[in-house]
Amino acid sequence: MSHPIRRSLAALAVFAATTVACCSVAEARTRFLTLMVKQDFSDCSNSTVPNPPDPASVGGEAEVTQRTDGTTTVNVRLTKVAPNTTYHLFLKCVTQLGDITTNAQGRGNNTFSFQTSTVGPVYAFDMYPDWAPLGNKYQSIQINFQPKSPQ
Repeated sequence: MSHPIRRSLAALAVFAATTVACCSVAEARTRFLTLMVKQDFSDCSNSTVPNPPDPASVGGEAEVTQRTDGTTTVNVRLTKVAPNTTYHLFLKCVTQLGDITTNAQGRGNNTFSFQTSTVGPVYAFDMYPDWAPLGNKYQSIQINFQPKSPQ
């Protein structure tokens, strides 16, 4: 005997799986995960930040997402930077986005947004505390939303 409810549930599960797969692929084109690397200086697009960096120099990560409403959000998660410190996050050579304050273990998290049109397809972030002491500055690995050429 056939069970229409089971068939409907199975069809719904297949549809949900294909929808999730569809949206995940589309969403991946608008997302970029970068690392925050301990380095005192770089140019506006952080072309001198090593990719991949030395793991010991990584202080956290930033997930950058381009939204359909014309904004870009960046969620910065610091995992091993100076404890009890406020870092100023900058959209490199453009503007300050805000602050991230770390706890006693050197961990902190904050989310920022900016108009996607204020940058080109390649850009970067940097962060540092007040007075920008050497050895306590971090640069992101370059963010690159340029379309990939077919191979």
